[in-house]
Amino acid sequence: MFKDVLMLDRRYKTLYHKYIDENWVDPEISLEIHNERLREKCSLLEDENETLKINLKKKLDFIDGFYGLPEMEQYNLKVRIIAMIKMMPSNQKRKEVFQIINCAQ
Repeated sequence: MFKDVLMLDRRYKTLYHKYIDENWVDPEISLEIHNERLREKCSLLEDENETLKINLKKKLDFIDGFYGLPEMEQYNLKVRIIAMIKMMPSNQKRKEVFQIINCAQ
């Protein structure tokens, strides 16, 4: 029905074409903008992924080194680390170190 009214009534037809002319965006340009945003987001996620891999490798290296020690040395190391953690002023830092230690158990 809109199409019929549009074709018959000059006012609506003029308004419709004016709106289209003012608001029309080339689909290719719109797609390029969308793709660029996706590329930027993908790049940020790749960077974050690399950082996470590095952090994970550090933690795994620590755990591997810990388990490579004799049992008595492991125990002594745990006692020393826990003592150092208790002296730390930051609760957040303490939580992070306790998480690493708990992974090693």
